[in-house]
Amino acid sequence: MKQSFPIFVINLPRDIARKQKIESHLKFIGAEYAIIDGFYGDNERVVERYSEEKTLKEQGKSLLTGEKGCAFSHAFIYEKIIKENIPYSVILEDDAILPPDFIDIVEREINKKNKKWDWLSFDYRYVGLIFFKSWLIATYKTIRQNPSFFFYACIKLPYMFFLSFFETSRDFIARKIISYRGPKYFFRPLYNAGAYILTLDGAKKLLPLTNPLCMSADRTPNVARLKAGFHLYGYVPLLVHQNSEFESNTIRSDIEWLSIDK
Repeated sequence: MKQSFPIFVINLPRDIARKQKIESHLKFIGAEYAIIDGFYGDNERVVERYSEEKTLKEQGKSLLTGEKGCAFSHAFIYEKIIKENIPYSVILEDDAILPPDFIDIVEREINKKNKKWDWLSFDYRYVGLIFFKSWLIATYKTIRQNPSFFFYACIKLPYMFFLSFFETSRDFIARKIISYRGPKYFFRPLYNAGAYILTLDGAKKLLPLTNPLCMSADRTPNVARLKAGFHLYGYVPLLVHQNSEFESNTIRSDIEWLSIDK
């Protein structure tokens, strides 16, 4: 059966090894795809669209150069989706490692009735108790900078532990029971934009938040969930991972974003 949705792979022109790796991987699983040249953070178009003032207002920290280019690259695809009126698109970064049945999974999800999601993430990094550990590290860093945050952290701690245990259990069940697998709502931010399905309506909700550019590609859908009625879901169990052969082009870790999003 012919693939019914496009796959857009973001690749920086100088990252030839990454391109070769992801192309080989996608061909192996039988995927049809298009390579989209990513933008570097010092590109003139990126610089013109970036607002340092709004970025500091939104999150208290400047975007790193790599984050600017990454965010613009994703926004460029959102514009393409809207312009070409594409109902469903898969967007990948070039370090994604997909399961062999990834295409079948995507086809199954986009053909389901009564879908609730605008964005379906396949590569959120932290699940369950691993997320709890990352939250503790981020919280510790925040308390060192702002000791008064300690009291808020003590109040939130039981909730975060319960949430993490719930996620661990849910992921475990999904790995054992096939019928339970699928899109699930997460009661916390999902920081990663390395592999996801985006609907046309979702792209329309995201694009206004990228002009001016003031958030990373990872953070934009989480803010959209609060400000634009954006429906952000994650596929359970976790399916896609980042290729450990390559370093991140954006550098800032999810733990740092957890510190920002207190």
